Amino acid sequence: MAGYGNRRKETRKLIMSFALVHDAKTGKLLGYLRDLTLNGAQVNGSKELDIGTDVILTMKLLSDIPEVVGQELHIGARVTRCVAVTEMPVSYEIGFKFTDLPSEEKELIEKFLQRYQFSR
Repeated sequence: MAGYGNRRKETRKLIMSFALVHDAKTGKLLGYLRDLTLNGAQVNGSKELDIGTDVILTMKLLSDIPEVVGQELHIGARVTRCVAVTEMPVSYEIGFKFTDLPSEEKELIEKFLQRYQFSR
């Protein structure tokens, strides 16, 4: 994946807050949020997902920001990357590109990132 980062529209923001990510259609846990931008997210999970798969991600952001507390995000996304990073136990870095980011969710993500992003 050499040069993959050069195609990004935004710098990834490593998240310093724990958030589980589920598939809204099936309710299955996809993994935990590793980084986030307004264009997409990276999730660390234990199951391989096929590139090109469309999902609706559900995330409940843990936060002490009044507007974010208890909010659950529902975001349409497409799997753009799925790479095994460990063998035992198996884990994957799963990249998602947002295909439908409602304005309400966008505002919550912006507030969340301002508070919890880790500067690289």
